[in-house]
Amino acid sequence: MPCTKETVKASGLNIWSEEALGGSAPVVDIIAVQGLGSHEFYTWVKKVSSEANKPKRLRDKARFWKREKMLDRGQENGTKEVMWIRDLLVPKFKDARIATYSYKSDWKDRGVKTSLRECANLFLNELLQHRQKENERQRPVVFIGHSLGCIVIQQALVSAASSRNYRDLGLSVAGIIFLGGPFQGSDAALKAKWLSQALRYDRTLLELLQKDSRPLFDVATDFADCHIDWDAVYFYETQNATYGPLTIQTVSQQSATQLGKRMIPLDTDHSGLNKFSGEDDVNFERVTPELRRMVEDGPSIVAERYCSRDTGVSRQGNVLVIRGRSLVKQADAWISDKYYTGEMLQIERLSGEQLPLDQCYINLAIVEHRGLDTAPSKISKDDPFSLYGRLKIDKSEEDIQVELETLFNPRKGSDNNTMLPRRILIRGRAGVGKTTLCKKMVHEFKSHMKLKDPIWNDMFDRVLWIPLRTLKRKPDHGYNLESLFLRDFLLNTPNREDLAKELERELHATKFERTLLVLDGLDEVSEGLDKDNEMYLFLKFLLEQPNVIITSRPSVRFSYDLHPDLELETIGFYPNQVNTYIDKAFTDPTTAKIDPKAAEIRSFLQDHWVIEGLVRIPIQLDALCYTWSKSPLSEAAVATMTAMYQAIEHRLWKKDILRLEKTHDGTLVTRDSIQGASLAKIEDLVMDEISFLECLAFTGLHNNIVDFRTVHRNAIADQFVPSILLDQTLPRLSFLRRSNPSAEDYHFLHLTYQEYFAARYFVRQWTSNQSLEWPELKTQETRRGKPVYSRTDVVSYLHEHKYNTSYNVFWRFVAGLLNAEDEEGNKTLRFFWSIEDEPRDLLGPVHQRLVMHCLSEVAPSPGISKFSQLRNYLEGQFKQWLMFECNFVSDNTEHSQLAAEMEFPEKILEEILKEESENMKGKILQSLAARPRLSPSFIKLIASYLGDQVSIRLKTAALTNFHRDCLPLPKEIVQAVAAVLKDPDRHVRSAAVEVLRGQSALSEEIVQAVAALLKDPEVDVRSAAVEALRGQSALSEEIGQAVATLLKNPEGDVRSAAVEVLGGQSALSEEIGQAVAALLKDPEWHVRSAAVEVLGGQSALSEEIGQAVAALLKDPEWDVRSAAVWVLNQQSALPEEIVEAVAALLEDPEWDVRSGAVEVLRGQSALSEEIVQAVATLLKDPEWDVRSAAVEALRGQSALSEEIVQAVAALLKDPEWDVRSAAVWVLNQQSALPKEIVEAVAALLKDPEGDVRSAAVEVLRGQSALSEEIVQAVATLLKDPEWDVRSAAVEALRGQSALPEEIVQAVAALLEDPEWDVRSAAVWVLNQQSALPEEIVEAVAALLEDPEWNVRSAASQVIDQQATLPDTRFYDFLGLNSQLFDDIYRYWLRRSFSDHLTWYILSKNSSINLPEGSRNVSFDQLQSAVQRAQASLNVPSPSPRGLPEWL
Repeated sequence: MPCTKETVKASGLNIWSEEALGGSAPVVDIIAVQGLGSHEFYTWVKKVSSEANKPKRLRDKARFWKREKMLDRGQENGTKEVMWIRDLLVPKFKDARIATYSYKSDWKDRGVKTSLRECANLFLNELLQHRQKENERQRPVVFIGHSLGCIVIQQALVSAASSRNYRDLGLSVAGIIFLGGPFQGSDAALKAKWLSQALRYDRTLLELLQKDSRPLFDVATDFADCHIDWDAVYFYETQNATYGPLTIQTVSQQSATQLGKRMIPLDTDHSGLNKFSGEDDVNFERVTPELRRMVEDGPSIVAERYCSRDTGVSRQGNVLVIRGRSLVKQADAWISDKYYTGEMLQIERLSGEQLPLDQCYINLAIVEHRGLDTAPSKISKDDPFSLYGRLKIDKSEEDIQVELETLFNPRKGSDNNTMLPRRILIRGRAGVGKTTLCKKMVHEFKSHMKLKDPIWNDMFDRVLWIPLRTLKRKPDHGYNLESLFLRDFLLNTPNREDLAKELERELHATKFERTLLVLDGLDEVSEGLDKDNEMYLFLKFLLEQPNVIITSRPSVRFSYDLHPDLELETIGFYPNQVNTYIDKAFTDPTTAKIDPKAAEIRSFLQDHWVIEGLVRIPIQLDALCYTWSKSPLSEAAVATMTAMYQAIEHRLWKKDILRLEKTHDGTLVTRDSIQGASLAKIEDLVMDEISFLECLAFTGLHNNIVDFRTVHRNAIADQFVPSILLDQTLPRLSFLRRSNPSAEDYHFLHLTYQEYFAARYFVRQWTSNQSLEWPELKTQETRRGKPVYSRTDVVSYLHEHKYNTSYNVFWRFVAGLLNAEDEEGNKTLRFFWSIEDEPRDLLGPVHQRLVMHCLSEVAPSPGISKFSQLRNYLEGQFKQWLMFECNFVSDNTEHSQLAAEMEFPEKILEEILKEESENMKGKILQSLAARPRLSPSFIKLIASYLGDQVSIRLKTAALTNFHRDCLPLPKEIVQAVAAVLKDPDRHVRSAAVEVLRGQSALSEEIVQAVAALLKDPEVDVRSAAVEALRGQSALSEEIGQAVATLLKNPEGDVRSAAVEVLGGQSALSEEIGQAVAALLKDPEWHVRSAAVEVLGGQSALSEEIGQAVAALLKDPEWDVRSAAVWVLNQQSALPEEIVEAVAALLEDPEWDVRSGAVEVLRGQSALSEEIVQAVATLLKDPEWDVRSAAVEALRGQSALSEEIVQAVAALLKDPEWDVRSAAVWVLNQQSALPKEIVEAVAALLKDPEGDVRSAAVEVLRGQSALSEEIVQAVATLLKDPEWDVRSAAVEALRGQSALPEEIVQAVAALLEDPEWDVRSAAVWVLNQQSALPEEIVEAVAALLEDPEWNVRSAASQVIDQQATLPDTRFYDFLGLNSQLFDDIYRYWLRRSFSDHLTWYILSKNSSINLPEGSRNVSFDQLQSAVQRAQASLNVPSPSPRGLPEWL
């Protein structure tokens, strides 16, 4: 059925005639696209209206608009309508299907947030849906666009040209009529943007339409490049338009036309370009011939295009031209089918089986900070010293996870604006799956392409995966695309030269818009970013393409700025994925039954926290599953990480022995012959291979190399295992991998396997008392063309590298391996005693962590008495340090870093929890809450602190241990927690509810107990109870009714809490809805607020409740009227009478009621102009608070016009300080202010009101350079009686790079200010000064013990800055005076509990290793200072107490 005025849609295609004359199919489509914020019907209507009923007042205007919507096609109130699309085109073009396209683009509608690309994509989808039949797809189409509609048409056709789904549409365009398209922007858009800024409307489209807009230029350029053969005519206006007091030409002739195209003027203003009064309308007579020509010529033009596409031949005059498109298709097909083969994309498990790519999980998480150098900040990290932290096993928030299919979806950028990511950087650590991700992307693209359902919204014709390491081999014809295609992608292809040349031409012609480049492993060719490198220009060219995915390891830093739109990081498996993987690994493909071994592994992981974390790394989980599939691991056999790696090694060597075709006594070894072989027997068979891996791994660790090139491997083999044939051996070793079959470099399965084999080498040399030897691979020095080899004894090497962070896991493996083969324990004893020996960390915590981590790899062996005695001694040291830390860190909010580590012995913690003081117990309980998990025995111990005789502090600390995400607690623990819901202390009750909130399903009894807390007298308890009940997916009817009865409770807080709980339910019953609506009249404001929130959350109020709310618009109480307005603001569509009632409130005496009314009316699209005018009148409201609110509306706008800035500046003299303050804050958002305004703001530095002075300082702070006079004026405020003024003054000086000495001294005086904000700001200012006097450095150092964390942090930055001084100056800094040294030592000691910070003696110098850098300074003059500082702090020292006599 053809569309009518009554059925016209506000969004979508409205068809006014869909059949040709006689009922036959149309031969052409004519589609008109409306402009910005236009009405779907009236934008095409020409009316002649009388002056009789012109509205005078705002309220009448609202009613007039409502009447206007009721006008029909005939005569009413002296107005005649001509909807020319329906009334003129339909009769004139009887063989056409004629339609209009409407879309939501009203920038004055708060509910509308869109962009040009989104509008264009919606238009394309609508066209595709209405042109699906065989006779529709190739039907000629003529477009008519008005204003923004012209841009939407251009963007849609540009997108269509680069999309397979829409190519028929692009070929079918017969012509385009452009009516006033703002192709170069419009001055009117700037005015509208001002209004949108003032009233907080979405301004995306307005910014697009600004004069000389770059995005508009890009669209026009792309349109011209893609479609030079289209018949397009450009019409432009000759009259100015009137907007209130302004008269402007909305779109100029220059903006509305295009050079080289036909342009025709129309005698009207911009809004009249798409409105005609009849067939005799002069403007219509100018448009009609152009439209008729396009309709009549369209079929033949379109047919010619399709013929050209299908045959590859087009006609230019009388000449036939063969196109290269068919060659491009051949090239794409070859790459997809012949290059991306199963072998190239295969993922091989350790078992040798192929892992289907659809079973590969690649988890991606958003990295918040830009730039390859920055560490991801939104990905949560474990303790940096724990094994989880060292291996970077992340726990990521759900809101930053990204699915592969949504990689290119629109998302919020760093500026909170929506962006379309096209340049994506993906970082990933070894073994987490960067290359697997690349293979999966290619696989998914191929698979979906064959199904004609491509991923990523069909944005690309091809995906070119380029392992960048292949660029190290220069192509035969140099670094260019054609050579790369010839060598890699099109190798062995018939006529490959033609295909390569044509494919390169296609990529350049389309500006790579339809090509996705996957640039894999940028870290592997980092040298190529050196401008002197021969691959630099080509690599830079690839990196700068519009659609790229770049992968790299996270630790590598580049000077080259990649400008990514989105940064992601590959992360390990999630726990549920671990379970799924295990199930699939043990599923019989024939019966689909899961082997019981899957359940055994899951049970095993629950009891082994170390291994549970390790298997979050994909390759580790594969190794465990493979190992378990051969024979399950016993509890005793794999109590440590080292034991697990040994078990995996044993299983993998059994497999590799067969692949290596090893012989024993001249007979080929078979699977059966080694089935029960011991580890020693297995190692005998592969002694050379093990030796090679050990030396390779250790050399790589020492040289910081993880990818081993041929020269590296040969250097190892030639020196240590000359008998091994590398080319034959390496492909058969399970422990080494290549990224793809053609790659040269090898790497270990995972970095931990390299560390494991490096530790094997160290242990072998340690047990045999032989020296370590390795080639120096990173130096250019050689002897006769061979690398230089270094040697040292094992103890010296241990002493030199024991505190090196890169060796953390290595030393763990050394301890575990020594223990595994040391039956008497002597060699393990010697190792630990060597660690305990000098050089010792002069601070201490890093040393204790090293010993603790190594000791965790040595399973308790009661039979080895000597080592048990040593263990007791070492654990005694741990206890001393733990108790010292708890006393040293006196702040009760800080937990113990040592106790938080999983490796810290539980028996020590148990001793403290049973024997020490309450303060110590509280610190330990707080610290345990920071652990990633708790053992079952510890959970029971902690639960014992929920008893009646336990203090409040210990109870709350114990409860925090149970408040963990996704941690299901045992039933008895849940019951114990529920028992304290009635505790007399509010903190305990609140903490208990928080724990229960984290449990997904609570018993009815516990839910009732929580619901009872809605009557609790303490607000934080009620709040926690509300959240806990809202977390239950559906409350029982009984509890729901019980909560509903509380709506009439005499206590307002209880009523409010009850309302909030009910708001968490998906749908309210009519009865409860009525009860909540009644609370809109509640005398308590927070109850009314809660009721508003609940009713506003209901997507559609019943008519009865809606009317009840509307009745409150006339309530004598202003706050009730305000609440009612805000409820109505949540509803998508309001009846006419309610809209009029709301419009009447624009004249309400209360400003917040008027403000609420504005918000409601803003949601009604056709009241836009009146709303803007009404809000604008409030800027001069006689009420000061209304003026203040009006100015606040401008706050947050970064670029206001000069006119508005001047108007705001005038308010700096407003008699009300609130208005002055608000005006100053608006000016503070402007990047550069005129000199006279800066001076006017500076005058407010003497304002009697502190808030005004503070705001004025903030404005001046934002100006890049202040005159000396203003700096001095700001400096006078450093002694202001108001602390926030002093703070703002200091902050303003922070941006000034070089302050006069007297001002620096004045800032330094604030280091003793009673307000911590001021002290902190003062420190930051001093930190920016190039050189500080000794007395100021001392004063800052004293703040290292400030009670406020912010001040300590700021002071630490100043002290850390001294660490960047040259060694001699740094030494002088340390020796300034004893008090300063004591402060610095105390600061470093405190910091060393949370950072890797060490200080130890090497020869006569001491090595100070800070995150900011390392320093080697003489220790002679500092030794006594260190000893004095340690004594004053009671730092634990190695003590003979408890030391066995034999040691």
